[in-house]
Amino acid sequence: MMALFLFDRKGVFVWNLLNFQKVPREEGSITPPEVKLNEIRQLMRDWEAHLNILNRKKNHETIQEWFRRIKGPTEVIPLYEKVRYGGKSFTNKELHLLKKFLR
Repeated sequence: MMALFLFDRKGVFVWNLLNFQKVPREEGSITPPEVKLNEIRQLMRDWEAHLNILNRKKNHETIQEWFRRIKGPTEVIPLYEKVRYGGKSFTNKELHLLKKFLR
């Protein structure tokens, strides 16, 4: 399924063009321009870089397979997938929780 999204000049997610509907923003959410979405992914990459080489993600692994193998903090998976595959915004609380779990 293909998705098309429209952002305003400030990078705020405005419309889901596939369904022709306006998308409401969550209160306290951070705007989802690519730079902000990549903040979550960058936190994950930085965390991975500090892992022992044997515990780093293998190219063929999904995040679920990887975290199951290394017994990683599975609580971060829904947020990572929401940002990575859903193109959705995240709240300051979610960002704080991600940082907490990746310590």
